[in-house]
Amino acid sequence: MEGSVHPLTQWDCDWLFQTTNPIIAWAVKGNLDTSHLASALRHAISSDAPWLGGRLVLHEKQNPRYSIRLPSTSPSSEPALEPFSVTTFEDTNHDLQDLVPVYVPSGHPTPKVTKCNTGRLPCLAPLSPFLVPADDAARQGKPLLHLHFVRARDLSLICLAWRHVVMDATTLRQVVASWEKQLSTLPRDTPTATSPEKKTPLPTLAPLASTLDITPADSTFPGWTPLSPLTMIALLARAKLLDKYQYLGYPATLGTVYIPASIIVKWASEVSAELPPKGAERVSRNDIVSAWFYKTAWAAYAPGTETTLTRAVNLRGRHELIAADATGNVLGLAAMAPRYSEELSAASLASLALESRAAVKKSIEPDRVVALMRFLGYRARTGQLAVPGTTGFSRRCLLSSYVNLGLTTPDFGPGLEVRAALQLTSDPIVTRVIDDRDGGWRIHGRLPHVAWDAIEKALQGEMERLGLQ
Repeated sequence: MEGSVHPLTQWDCDWLFQTTNPIIAWAVKGNLDTSHLASALRHAISSDAPWLGGRLVLHEKQNPRYSIRLPSTSPSSEPALEPFSVTTFEDTNHDLQDLVPVYVPSGHPTPKVTKCNTGRLPCLAPLSPFLVPADDAARQGKPLLHLHFVRARDLSLICLAWRHVVMDATTLRQVVASWEKQLSTLPRDTPTATSPEKKTPLPTLAPLASTLDITPADSTFPGWTPLSPLTMIALLARAKLLDKYQYLGYPATLGTVYIPASIIVKWASEVSAELPPKGAERVSRNDIVSAWFYKTAWAAYAPGTETTLTRAVNLRGRHELIAADATGNVLGLAAMAPRYSEELSAASLASLALESRAAVKKSIEPDRVVALMRFLGYRARTGQLAVPGTTGFSRRCLLSSYVNLGLTTPDFGPGLEVRAALQLTSDPIVTRVIDDRDGGWRIHGRLPHVAWDAIEKALQGEMERLGLQ
């Protein structure tokens, strides 16, 4: 940090993050002390992530496009900025599942697909003023975080929303870890600290940004297609058509699919049996679930439709200039070779999972990391758009995984038990995946109705095929 400004990098300000405000939520059982939870989060931000208490500043004709103005620590007559906004919704006449249909308790034995626009749920309406693009948030002086509580008859919901331009899910995990620590040590009714303990700021991508000499030679990257002005015009025209004609035969909606642990265990066993013997490349459950989702949902498009699977990859510690605990958006993208929709139905789950794993492994090679960061930096600096695939019109499956981050069951203190971790993002550009404490998985995103229907039908078939009925 320098003075009263926390710099963001060109990678934080990528267009992919500018309009997105992710929401993670935890369904909890027990006595919900909202004041204590909010106070502990304020202390966590003050001590470990003070930049999150600032406000976005928009630099329209500069790169990076945003920075964070930090709150003043000097005595002033002006009221102190709240590090985040807080709202509460209460309806103790209904259970949480009545209020939030996508809620499925961890350990539920059967799969469930729920088409639901979470942005229109009354219990989440208080979040709406926060959920604006980064440009508007900067102009309106809105905070970078929002804490929202829902009190239902049986359970409560703790929702945390944030602006994607300031951090990814791994940085969020660092914040939640500090929050857990404060909840375990902070006496109740303790006021927010005015003079937090001075700590060494967490590293950012600034060393990488100051070292890379990005040039026009970085305008291309294998597997990605830069969009020419004519292609961009065509894409914009198609976007207007999609909006008017409901995705040209593929009307879409928000939704969530819950896949129980029993199915995933069977998939893992079958894939393991199909792959080469020990010593060869193995795949994770993350690879398997991602591949199954892509195979099932994107095969629903008409034959001849080009599709691509691209997964967000954590690049922390993958290069000497990227610290293992760096904050911000430290993400790469692992793109598989494009496939036509009809090819997905014929492809085996094991082959797709293995191909996805190979793409991830390749994306974290140090030389590849530098090349990708140069490419993404050039894209951000020049405003050039580029997309995975051989054309700009590929149907892209973009997945971001919150698996194995420790966000599934945070410790909110004695008396509160986390029953499930949910994704409630109402403006998703990417599809988000999160695991639960009992081995089940949840996938949340915006898909065509035909894709949701295909997923539901396929899961019912898997229950029968695997003998899990």
